[in-house]
Amino acid sequence: NHLRSTIEKVVQAIKEKVPDNYVSMQNYPERLTYWFSQDTISKLEAIYNIISSLDEDTRPFFECALSNTLKLVSYWDNRSIKPIKNKSKKIPNVYRTFIRHLQKMYLGNNNFWLLLQQSNTINTPIQCVLGDARNLPIENEKIDLVVTSPPYVTSYEYADIHQLSALFFSQIADIKDFRKNFIGSSYNKNKQNVHLFSNIANEIIVELMKNNPQKAYSVKQYFADMYECFKELSRVIRLGGKCCIVVGNTNISGVEIKNAQVFVQQMQTLGFALDNVILREIPGKTLPQTRDKITGRFVKSSSASYMAYPTEYILIFSKK
Repeated sequence: NHLRSTIEKVVQAIKEKVPDNYVSMQNYPERLTYWFSQDTISKLEAIYNIISSLDEDTRPFFECALSNTLKLVSYWDNRSIKPIKNKSKKIPNVYRTFIRHLQKMYLGNNNFWLLLQQSNTINTPIQCVLGDARNLPIENEKIDLVVTSPPYVTSYEYADIHQLSALFFSQIADIKDFRKNFIGSSYNKNKQNVHLFSNIANEIIVELMKNNPQKAYSVKQYFADMYECFKELSRVIRLGGKCCIVVGNTNISGVEIKNAQVFVQQMQTLGFALDNVILREIPGKTLPQTRDKITGRFVKSSSASYMAYPTEYILIFSKK
């Protein structure tokens, strides 16, 4: 009820208190002004000013809604997961787009609330922490269960996907430095002389070097980063604890990238036993699924040689 009434107040404030000729006077990063018109930035800032006055328990909900609005009202091509600018894109009404997303989030939040009530978990304490999966702020052997869906190798540059929000909410000033902090980023070349703890991974890199050296370096970086994550999981999961990893295999430049098999070998070197493997078709999700067999690049479905991620593996481990 509190959330619903707050949404009504925010919507009313947008309709009544924001002047039509409001112009932002802030100096936003050049990268942000590349993606938004001055009029759009002014309207986004007006919304942000309204929700900034909300209480700390409620404000994150509205900030998430605003974050999800950014791409839709930018010049970023809606059909692309890559940072592609579409200068001819028709920008929708910023206020209506934000309000529509608020209503969508409210319905989802309400359904989730009902599920928690039905399972008697409505009062289960939750703590959200932003951090590095390779350096968790957790004591040794304190965790019973980890469920994770790691980045898909060379599919996304997560820094690029999140740059609009990071820039608008002043989390970063330089996209180049931002990219280097992400697990598996092709922009970070610091881990090429490392042990991957998987003979399957080593064979993949050797084969990929013959066809596409640049992709080989990116894949090696990815496997090295993932091993660091798994090593940290080994530290925090208690004996007998469980770990579930969701990942898909793919094919790059004619080489099969066996992510699931590599993960199994890496986890086994850290003392985990593979309890079960569940293979499922990937449901309708926003994931680049089609590649060109020669270049290894993602392409439109109509011109693709094959599906990049037709299925996912759910790998279930226990720490022995």
